[in-house]
Amino acid sequence: MSTTANLMNPPALQSNRARLFWNLIIAPEEAFAEVASSRATFENWFLPTLMTIAVGLVTAIGLENSGSLPGTEELMGIHRLEQIFAIISSVGVGTLWSALILFLISRIAFGNAVPFEKTLEAAGLINLILALGAVSTFFLSSLAGSPTQPAVSVLLSQFDPTNPGHQFLQSLNLFQLWATVLLAIALSKLNQVSFSTAGFWVFGYWVALKWSLILLQTR
Repeated sequence: MSTTANLMNPPALQSNRARLFWNLIIAPEEAFAEVASSRATFENWFLPTLMTIAVGLVTAIGLENSGSLPGTEELMGIHRLEQIFAIISSVGVGTLWSALILFLISRIAFGNAVPFEKTLEAAGLINLILALGAVSTFFLSSLAGSPTQPAVSVLLSQFDPTNPGHQFLQSLNLFQLWATVLLAIALSKLNQVSFSTAGFWVFGYWVALKWSLILLQTR
């Protein structure tokens, strides 16, 4: 069933923005159900995206200046201004790309004319989780004394960098995995389909992308 009629004259968002952001963490289905049924709001994607950029800049500069992480600047290999540009562009492009993926899946897989501004709103909101991930990475790296991310590979007793399976687990940042689950929930609410149906498309794309990047790196 097309959701076009449901999005023609949607009401304004009922929850205040702070509650919406909190629900994204504790009750994501409720948060995205409200987003799907309400009018698209510029601030709902712009503010979380701006926050993620700010957190990314602060944590990157903090890691670079940390005495416990010698050589971080050489690891980055880029000038401070280029570093700032890289963070801004990666968050911005990543948000637009995630919104585009949700938009295309809605159109192609479900035949629904979900407006791009709605998928952009959902993708922007999910940036809050990536901001939490950046903070987590900062503290883990500070404690470990080297760049460290909260990846699934921590469950391995011994990590083999030449093993593609281990590389795949290493690429599974827990906060990115959380964000992917939220993308699936957002897609399900925007299209009024089950989470399993939406998850099939979102996780199918995500796993294919991860494996493609790993295979390209091992060549």
